Amino acid sequence: MALYDPVSDGVFTADAAGSCAAGLNAPYPETPPPTFDFEQCLADADLLADLDPSALYLGHFGAWETGDLLDAYTDALEEWVADVERARGRFEDEALVEHFVERTGGEVRPDSVAVWGESTARAKMAMNVRGVLGYLDG
Repeated sequence: MALYDPVSDGVFTADAAGSCAAGLNAPYPETPPPTFDFEQCLADADLLADLDPSALYLGHFGAWETGDLLDAYTDALEEWVADVERARGRFEDEALVEHFVERTGGEVRPDSVAVWGESTARAKMAMNVRGVLGYLDG
């Protein structure tokens, strides 16, 4: 669900445009289980782009000029799902989750630990990997 505010020409996106916080280089996809649906997320981003708002109010965190944020989000989402899908060929599911969690803040989402702290960044990573795995099993 997203809500359009005509006064500010902004959209409150919840997780429909990922999360972005000061210190992040690009929006991060939020892919929580059990409801993550890759195609629906892409459709939601297209809908937001069609609204052409001047601002996006992300649930995590704050107001952002729309600019190329939605393009960056869809690119990040497509890359994230592809990364998990590629790695799945080498690991059982829980080992795959651990594979990504161990790399959080390093080669995977390098700026996430500085933004959320190690414990939260690792928990978000595990949740988001499980969401993609659930989608792939769908």
